Amino acid sequence: MGPGAKGMAAITEPAAGAQEASEGVSLAQYAAVRAAMSEGFPLADVLAVEGLRPRAFARADLHWKQRLATEPELLAEFEEELARAEDWLDRPIEPLADDAAAWASFLAAFGAHPAPFELLQEQRVGMNDIARLRRRWARRAEEDAELGELLAELRAKPGELGPLRVGPQVLRPSRGASARGPAGAPTSQPSAPAAWPRPPRGPRDAAEALTVQAPPRGNRATRGSPSQRRNPRGLPELWHRRDALRTLPPSSERHR
Repeated sequence: MGPGAKGMAAITEPAAGAQEASEGVSLAQYAAVRAAMSEGFPLADVLAVEGLRPRAFARADLHWKQRLATEPELLAEFEEELARAEDWLDRPIEPLADDAAAWASFLAAFGAHPAPFELLQEQRVGMNDIARLRRRWARRAEEDAELGELLAELRAKPGELGPLRVGPQVLRPSRGASARGPAGAPTSQPSAPAAWPRPPRGPRDAAEALTVQAPPRGNRATRGSPSQRRNPRGLPELWHRRDALRTLPPSSERHR
């Protein structure tokens, strides 16, 4: 079983509503593209692996962003698809993936670090990695009550964070891509993930980076600038950051 097999095995089938497509791009495949881009892979490589043409995807991108900005139920479905897509791109991060004490120590170190995103860069770990690990440990705790109790105890008295062994990122075609032929596949192997942007420099900066706009409720067409209403760019990234924020333990636990 490969390094990402455990994460992939936990992926459930997408909801029926996700099969609706725009320009041949279903919500599930759209989430797969966004997940791969948030890992740092260039859009051109992602589209090639998915069998999508840039112009068609650009139209689908606008379509889905406009709908996601105004349909809370669709947004919730998208978040589920995004989590599945992120899990599909799983990679080994040892010992965090299998050692409860190490996971508790990491959460404590991340929550207490004055510049938490610098800690991630030092360890070569991304927010998608943290979201995957959080979901994995949450599933385990739900299935095993004793493990849930152990995690609570370890988080109350965490140990020191040791070195991490991080596996390489691998750009895998989504299952939605299997129904397509290649669309201008690159002549070489997909590029390595792009460099990260500048990380937040302190707790306040980090908190601002994780700030999330709530999904629209009712008719909000009059809010925001005209350009934002026409093209709500960056929305999937903001929702992803909300998932990342949930990885932190409750504040009461962080400040014991």
